[in-house]
Amino acid sequence: MASSSCPDLCRSYARLRRSTARSIRSSSVMSSRPPRCPAFSILAARDDAVNGVSGKIGLLVRRSSMAFAWRLPRRPAHPALVLALCAAGLAVACARRAAPRDGGPAPPAKSARFAAFAEVDLDAELDDLSPEGTARKVRFFHTALESLDRDFPAASLTEQERIDRDIMAAQCRLALIDLERVRSIETNPTAAVESIGTALFFPVVFEYAPAAERGSGVIARLEKTTALVDQAIAALKTSAPIYTEVAIEENDGNRDVIENALPALFPKGSDLESRYLAARGPALRAIDRLSRFLSGDLKTRSSGDWRLGGELYREKFRAYFQDDLDPMDVLKEAETSLARVRAEMLAVATPLHDEWFPAHAGHRTMQDP
Repeated sequence: MASSSCPDLCRSYARLRRSTARSIRSSSVMSSRPPRCPAFSILAARDDAVNGVSGKIGLLVRRSSMAFAWRLPRRPAHPALVLALCAAGLAVACARRAAPRDGGPAPPAKSARFAAFAEVDLDAELDDLSPEGTARKVRFFHTALESLDRDFPAASLTEQERIDRDIMAAQCRLALIDLERVRSIETNPTAAVESIGTALFFPVVFEYAPAAERGSGVIARLEKTTALVDQAIAALKTSAPIYTEVAIEENDGNRDVIENALPALFPKGSDLESRYLAARGPALRAIDRLSRFLSGDLKTRSSGDWRLGGELYREKFRAYFQDDLDPMDVLKEAETSLARVRAEMLAVATPLHDEWFPAHAGHRTMQDP
């Protein structure tokens, strides 16, 4: 990063990811949007095969990219990373079993990064929010589930492979709940805004490749930003007010990233800088147009609710935790556990307190509000 200081990047990132404490963020199981896997989303939108060779979930060539960028700071275990690693791990485990039937082994890993899947360069891609792209995603995830059931039955796998398989299936089901039931593309503007932001910002801070290579991918994404904005505006029908407020703030952050963070990838006077400057103008105009749409037209139509409702929430809850769990049972268990743990902590702390602070007794009359 030749030309941008760490504080500048931190400020850009903080502005990009800023949100209100009141919002129930989409990375939570309680919200309307499930954890997403942009890499699979891109591939699905392109209508690529689940595996370019065998029609099964296959090896990914590994590169840190937008595939891993989705809300990375907000989840301890990023679903895109989990899904990608599981896909690779499951394919490796089953390659010997599948190879004779398919006429050849799974495609080899060509490097130590997740940059390509079936020869798709993910570093240069943005999501596809068009109706056609959404239909291809739905078809992709249904096909992936069918492939898991057909080609990798649980009974034929080891215990570790079954865990990987269950994680993959759960992520596919969560994606289908979002695409077919929740339809966040139509109801949550943060989906498009954050897709743009993470796609542009993460190549600046994650040095997964030389700066020139990352910069070239960023330029390709800048050139596609206008199309993504057009698709987002066409798709968004309504929104919860809190989602619209957050999207407005985050889109301001996208502008800040384009203007202040991205130049770090492009040496002064270089051909890359010239290409960046040519792509920056149309991208900024698209970002500004999206801001006007969010602050105007969509804000007046933002009467929706971020809550899923009982039935859909239970469906998502079970898919998220990969078990037939009832949310109320989990809540009851958590409350019981909390009371038990607090009682155990008090039992340990009381004799120590009495020994160290014998004159202090005010806490004995304190009560929880």
